[in-house]
Amino acid sequence: MASILRQIVAGPRARHPEAGLDLCYVTDHIVVTSGPSAEWPKKAYRNPVDQLVAFLDKKHGQDWCIFEFRAEGTGYPDSEVEGRVHHFPWPDHQPPPFAIRVAVVHCKAGKGRSGTVATAYLISEEGWGREDALQRFTARRMRAGFGQGVSIPSQLRYVGYVDRWANQLGKKYVDRPVEIVEVHIWGLCEGVKVAVDGYVDGGKAIKTFYTFTRNDTTVVDQSSTKASTSRSSTPAASRVIVPTSDVNIDFERRNRAAYAGFTVVTSIAHVWFNAYFEGGSDRDDDDGHGHESGVFEIDWDAMDGIKGSRQKGIQALDRLKVVWRYAAEAAAGHVVEEPRQGGSSPPEGPRADESKIKNTEAQSEDTPLADEIKIKNKNTEGQLAHV
Repeated sequence: MASILRQIVAGPRARHPEAGLDLCYVTDHIVVTSGPSAEWPKKAYRNPVDQLVAFLDKKHGQDWCIFEFRAEGTGYPDSEVEGRVHHFPWPDHQPPPFAIRVAVVHCKAGKGRSGTVATAYLISEEGWGREDALQRFTARRMRAGFGQGVSIPSQLRYVGYVDRWANQLGKKYVDRPVEIVEVHIWGLCEGVKVAVDGYVDGGKAIKTFYTFTRNDTTVVDQSSTKASTSRSSTPAASRVIVPTSDVNIDFERRNRAAYAGFTVVTSIAHVWFNAYFEGGSDRDDDDGHGHESGVFEIDWDAMDGIKGSRQKGIQALDRLKVVWRYAAEAAAGHVVEEPRQGGSSPPEGPRADESKIKNTEAQSEDTPLADEIKIKNKNTEGQLAHV
């Protein structure tokens, strides 16, 4: 019965025929697996940690080590894997903070987070092309006809960043705080909450740094023109600064259910980008300081949906443009270079069993941004949120 449950939970992911476990060999030296468990009832439908360790000991003796990425907690104590585990956690369904670069064995399902970093390793250390690396992971990890191994748009975007980092930027990355200058939104529907998020606590948690409110917003309607536009200009009470170059713009729309006292989420989407890679491809120097500002644009259809899917509900906007610049008080930034072979690796974080995945800091008690925006023409070209 337990093996049947594990097969059901694995779903589209391929199981290893010899081990009978939810794992795959991406290469001879990279094993990707779903997160094992040491306790019932999870052992009934996930990889039992004792069986995973027994398989690794049999196949590789003492020559194996686990890197895990679960900000929601590992599901087993370090002692259950002989202490051979390193923790580099970040939240599920999100791209990794770019400054973290390690080989991975498991996250939760052994698909999105694990696939992102395993693919990044193939690109940066084995010289694979981006598409070849993604296809290799899909072929080894997924059952035929069940979609891509790495499928979340923001995770795919970060794989592209790794390709540029490895092949164009000399494997050098500069992490700097980012100030959000303007957020332009075309076709924004009424009642949509718009927030600016970023990573904190070494990437283990996501924090909301600003949520736009009605006090931020005024609407300019040019309905008399042929190409009718509607824009909102939103000066913030204080500067909006994200502490690293990884920025997330989050959208949520709620409607009140008919004849009920509660609201229902009808639209939800978000998008991550990294300012270092979105400031233009031309660099004035090898340190990546050739740009001090930039623009990131994306359509609604290309954004991330709920829990790693492409399902976003009712379309809440047409297009997003974020104008940003580096915060002046941190002009030099933190230069992150690839560790030399035999050198020290990036410091790992503590176990993430108690991590808070999302820490939202309320800005005020005002109602959200779109309550102030009145869209008179559904064909309007756009709205501008400006901080």
